[in-house]
Amino acid sequence: GAAVSVGGGGQAALNTASIGRPFSNEAFVTVGAQEIVSYTVQAGQNGAPNSCQPEFGTAGLTFGARVSRIDDNGFVTFSMSPEISAVVATDVRVEGCGLVNTLTTRRLDTGEVRVRDGQTLILTGVISDYDQAVVRKWPVLGDIPFVGQFFRDSTTSRLKRELVIMVSPRIIRDDDGGSYGYGYQAATTDARQFVSGASAPSPY
Repeated sequence: GAAVSVGGGGQAALNTASIGRPFSNEAFVTVGAQEIVSYTVQAGQNGAPNSCQPEFGTAGLTFGARVSRIDDNGFVTFSMSPEISAVVATDVRVEGCGLVNTLTTRRLDTGEVRVRDGQTLILTGVISDYDQAVVRKWPVLGDIPFVGQFFRDSTTSRLKRELVIMVSPRIIRDDDGGSYGYGYQAATTDARQFVSGASAPSPY
């Protein structure tokens, strides 16, 4: 199976009134705020003003997962698409509509991975590294060679963020619910005998 589409599929899920996912073996969760990231502008006709249709993006965490198969030997095959986004700027203006936000996005698509029941898979590498240097100085005096260092103040800051995801698949067993799981019980005596493999009693 293909990886879950977090970007397009995620936004589509937020804009529809349906409940649940189209496939029973996949899940999707979104935690965050909806921010305006762009406008679709349509020109007005006959002197009418332009119409602005906002387009939204999620500032927060979106996470999609799909289970492809569970093997008899206790391995689970699945794929995931985690994504984290945040607003970094709100200074872009669309004339006649308003301000739009610029989002920074970190995303990871795993493809299919195969992990044994109960073991932990650690996904990392979605790293944001931000360096900033700010120099404050007195006008003119701060530019004088050798002496200028006494009229300057410099500050350096570094921000490093790492998104670490730990996944431990657990196969839920139904050992007490019958041979076929989930408490399955055949409705008739003949069906119960067929399921259990016992031979039907002889009518003679």
